[in-house]
Amino acid sequence: MNDTLILPQAEDQRFFDENGYWISPKIIDDDRLGQLRAHMELVHNGIFETGRAPHHGYWKPEDGNVLRKTDNSHWADPVLRGLAADPLIGHIAALLMKADAIALWHDQLLYKPGRPRDGQRPSANVGWHQDYSYWR
Repeated sequence: MNDTLILPQAEDQRFFDENGYWISPKIIDDDRLGQLRAHMELVHNGIFETGRAPHHGYWKPEDGNVLRKTDNSHWADPVLRGLAADPLIGHIAALLMKADAIALWHDQLLYKPGRPRDGQRPSANVGWHQDYSYWR
């Protein structure tokens, strides 16, 4: 993809300053997205290419198709690490925050299923929010 089309502009930085978020244009192509989904499933199935497990949080496979939150998936899988440490995403974050550098502190791999079908448990509906009040 052409980086110049997706980098935030001055009006995007103002929006981020005022609202604390920015909705970007598409920055992950379909092929990479498919690869990321496949590696997410590997991690959810307990297959860790690096040999190191992430923190799985509260989800277990027997819970089925519900919200899954996995902390620090970059420990377990190099493809997921590639997303967490993607230079373009880091560059965008630095531009929005007017920072000289960005460091990876923590990642969360979230799986949020769609609306449930009849007879299924309700899926997780997590509305828009900012986590900074939860983090020190």
